[in-house]
Amino acid sequence: GGGGGGGGGGGATECRYAPSPIPVLTTAGVHPYQTEEVGSPPSPRDIERLRSILVADEARLRSSSFSSSDEDDEDEAEADDSDDGKSGRRRMRRMREQHHRRLVSCVGECGLDYTDGFPSPEIQRPWFDAQLDLAWEFGLPVFLHERDAFEDCLRALDGAEGRNSSKDEAKAKAKKPRVVVHCFTGNREEAAEYVRRGYWMSVSGYVCKGDDEGTAEGLSALRD
Repeated sequence: GGGGGGGGGGGATECRYAPSPIPVLTTAGVHPYQTEEVGSPPSPRDIERLRSILVADEARLRSSSFSSSDEDDEDEAEADDSDDGKSGRRRMRRMREQHHRRLVSCVGECGLDYTDGFPSPEIQRPWFDAQLDLAWEFGLPVFLHERDAFEDCLRALDGAEGRNSSKDEAKAKAKKPRVVVHCFTGNREEAAEYVRRGYWMSVSGYVCKGDDEGTAEGLSALRD
């Protein structure tokens, strides 16, 4: 993931050192494995910092202003916390309107993973909900990580739509984030539901292990 996501090196901050023009985009988010490490539920300050990365453009990443001191960040966050983050959202909205080249292409890698070794669902869920709300706020796709958590993931996605969608059906449809199911490992029924919802799906080398008949069957649904 990108600035805060898991799975790969580099991210939004590292883009400032790349040659211009930058040929790749990054993701930004908190991977479910990291939710206990960073602390859950996320604080207003956590959300504000992730929000600032999501609206970053090439010019800002290359400027020293992006790497302001922690003290400055804390002062800004405290000011935002005093009015429930409203001033921070206004500031980020202005920044977004001024940007011509956003480097962060989607929110994530985020989601739920109930396999062994991951934090408890109660720790993972608040971060997933918060990142889904940010995806709606900025109209960014969701880079979804889901393993053994299919039903809860769908409930979270539907809940975010209920919280954020407009009463205007046309506006709601235009604003609704697209979803990329990263490294699909589910079964045929799950694949069919993702497809029905219009989600994109990706697979990884995991499917080459050959010891998961359910996933192989699920992938066959994509050909049907």
